[in-house]
Amino acid sequence: MSNIGKVETPEPVSTLSSVRTTTKMPSYPPWVIDAGASSHMTNNLALFINFETVKGTVRLDDDSVKETCGCGTVVILAKTSIGHVSSVYIEGVLSVPSLGSCSLFPWRAIVALGEEFSLASSRNGMNIFSENKTELLGGKLD
Repeated sequence: MSNIGKVETPEPVSTLSSVRTTTKMPSYPPWVIDAGASSHMTNNLALFINFETVKGTVRLDDDSVKETCGCGTVVILAKTSIGHVSSVYIEGVLSVPSLGSCSLFPWRAIVALGEEFSLASSRNGMNIFSENKTELLGGKLD
């Protein structure tokens, strides 16, 4: 069992909601859907719309321990496979300054919401769908 992103302290609660639609996509490092991570994580403080300073640590899959400096809500713009762009608010995101060049979007945290979501892949990308088959997020495979 992988312990990528296992939160040792603190243990935030994650929620995901999608709201208004827009047409502009800013250029930020990618979010990676990670099957092993247990918490959303980023090193990009510019994404946070609220932030609480909370010191803690996370243990990554390679057994390295990274310090966290806080937790809060981030807003990202996500594009679906048909080109719709929506603001997505993600609560309980850990700020991990030394995380690296991407942010982690853990599948475990999505499943823990208690709602029905599905992950579908094609040869060009991956998509997250709600219970009623509405596409919530889409991404390209690199």
